[in-house]
Parts: sequence; C-alpha cells; structure tokens
Amino acid sequence: MRFLRTAFVLAALASVDACARDLSMFGVLRVDLPQPPLETPAPGRWGYSLDLGYQNTWSMSPNIEDYFTNRQAQRQFTATDLLFIRSLEGEKFLVDGELGVIDFTVRRQLDAHWGIRGTVGVIGYTGGFMDSTIEGFHRAFGFRDYLRPSVPRNLFTVLTEFQNGDSQTRLDAPSSGLLDPEIGVRYSWFERPAPWNLVLDAAMKIPVAGRRAYLSNGGWDVGTQATLQGVWGKHVGTASASLTYSRGGGVIETGGYRLAPGMMLGYEYALADATRGFVQGSLYRYPLNSDDTAIGGLRQRKSQLEVGFRHRYGDSTFEFSIVEAFGAFNGLPDFGIQLGWSTR
Repeated sequence: MRFLRTAFVLAALASVDACARDLSMFGVLRVDLPQPPLETPAPGRWGYSLDLGYQNTWSMSPNIEDYFTNRQAQRQFTATDLLFIRSLEGEKFLVDGELGVIDFTVRRQLDAHWGIRGTVGVIGYTGGFMDSTIEGFHRAFGFRDYLRPSVPRNLFTVLTEFQNGDSQTRLDAPSSGLLDPEIGVRYSWFERPAPWNLVLDAAMKIPVAGRRAYLSNGGWDVGTQATLQGVWGKHVGTASASLTYSRGGGVIETGGYRLAPGMMLGYEYALADATRGFVQGSLYRYPLNSDDTAIGGLRQRKSQLEVGFRHRYGDSTFEFSIVEAFGAFNGLPDFGIQLGWSTR
C-alpha cells in the first residue's frame, strides 16, 4: 500500500501522449505500445515521460458467478466458499484486487522521421481502496455491478484453475517489483499531421531475469502498431491497429507465444490553446487460445473507454484520464485512473 501512495504523490507532483496501457492482471505483463504524439520532436531532441496507471479488477468465470448468484450471504468469503468453489466442475477463476504501474520512458529523436525509446516500470499490487467508490459509480449510472457485494471490500484474491494446468490460490497481494524493460523504435511519415500523418511503432520487452510471478512472463514479447492521425482545426482524429506476439503472465500462464491483435479510435478537441479534451476507445484480445483455456470470453476481446484532458505548459504536457471497461467479457479491468507527465 505504501508503494501505491507514493505512486500517487509522484504522479500528482509530475502530473502524455499515450493511450491507457492494458492494466488487467491478465495482460499487464505484456509488451506495451503507447500512442504517438501529434508532433515529431526536432532531430537530436531528448524526451522524458512519467506515467502512472492504477486500476481495480473484479472478474470471475461463469460457474463462480452462478455460485455467488445463488448464495445468500453478502460481504463474506470464507474457507467454506473456497472449498465449494474448488469443487466446481470445469475451469474457474476469481480475481479481485488493485494494482498500480509507474513507467519512466526516455526518448531520442534521431532524424526527421526516426526515433527510439527505452522504458522501465515498477508495479505494485494491493487489496485496494476503490471498491466502495466503484460500486457507487455503477449505481449512479445504472451499470451492472457484476456481483461485487458478494465478497468483502478491499481484499486481494486470485483463485484460478485452467485446463492448461495453471492453478493458484492467493489470498494476499504479491510483492511489488520491477517490470521487464522495453525498447522501441518509431517512424513518422511527416513531422506533424498536415492534415494527416502515419506513424509506425515497433517494441520489444526484454525478460532480464526470466519468469517472475506477477512481475514478468519470461517472454521476449514483440509488438507493432500503425497509427493514422488527422487534424482539422480544433479537431483531432486517431486510428491505430496493433499486433503483439507475447506470452501470458500474472493470472494465467500460457504454454507458448500467442498473437493478439488490437485497435484504437480516438478523438481530441482543443478546449483552449494549451488544453485538450479527449476520448479513446480500445478493443483487443488477450494472448490466449484454446490450448490455454476453454472459457471463450477470455479468448475473445477486451474493450475499454478512456476519457480525459491534456494540458501543455512550456515543454511539458500533463494528462489525467479515467478508464472504464465496456461491452466485453467480465475478465478485464473494471475501472482505472491514468496520470502522466512528459517533457522534451
């Protein structure tokens, strides 16, 4: 918990041109492909960014959902519940907890088109503090609560049993630690959208210490992304398509590497000379197939909506956004916060 409080203080003091990274416990250990800025830095310029993502996950398999639906008790999870869930037929998973990630990135613009970057991150897990707020948010807007009141608030719980033999029971939060570093290269067709631009990204995650529970999937993950940007007066449109080749990690391990496509659509509006509001919708798959799990929802899609603001002050850009999962299987981040600062 101390790690997460420190993370919020750092982000508030520093508080980027980036789409919210996947913070799900099913996908947070994969390679990340941030969105490019609208303007390419001048050749030779250095850039730095600090990003904080914090999210809450409440997710379960259909058989556990049926169990909680038929159980009368609320706000409890006992040894009897654990034994009964373990006896259920078929695959099962229950994930309840929060995590925070801080990423620090250094960028270098080589010439008018090519740029490189390196990213290091640290992650922390906790039972959290957001459950009550999220339940109130869902009630206020009429969203489904996915049986959140079935268990006590702010407890970290991971209970899984998948057909690939991956099984675990964790009733306390894993240790915090360093994530695998990433390196990336970027090519911008033009210096800035006039009125459009095409930006190509490639990235690799380096497993410096092999597989580490909840810290590294042990894989040399790679990913590519193509982003089309358009500017019309105060309006900005963005469309990205990505493809990653990665292992799983965290809640579920995979037997090998998996392809996972994704896409993002975004819109920005200039509220003032230095302030923009934005909304971004993302849709992509987890790196899982039928060898890993027979639960179809986990092999289909994950979707999320991000809404926020960016403000530029001098050479710095500050960002705040909230992230909510929509229209996908109940195995993804439910609610998250993104804070960021970048400079060049």
